[in-house]
Amino acid sequence: MLTNFVGIRMQDQFEWPEPEHEADKAILRNVRNHSCHITGIPDANPPFAFSIGLHLNYGHPELIIFGQRAETAQAIINLIRDRVAAGHQFVDGDVVDDMLENGYKLGFLQVPLGV
Repeated sequence: MLTNFVGIRMQDQFEWPEPEHEADKAILRNVRNHSCHITGIPDANPPFAFSIGLHLNYGHPELIIFGQRAETAQAIINLIRDRVAAGHQFVDGDVVDDMLENGYKLGFLQVPLGV
């Protein structure tokens, strides 16, 4: 299980890169101000969205959600981010049944590198 650095966020020791494009500026701004940036890829099959910044800010694995509309995926990632910010660490195999409506559950699976 990953743990947070006792009261010290990783970004306090992180050297921020110089943004090369306007999109980079938006990503860095969101990671600084909102603890993460969410990128959606709606034209993929299936569509997906992923977080940038959860590891930097909380030592938590980044998230990726497949098969949801961009707005839905963003809302789910933000809900998870809020729990992570409150100190919860989701790990491989966790199933959460109190975050979504209509009895839907969220399952957390670790994706190996290189997949």
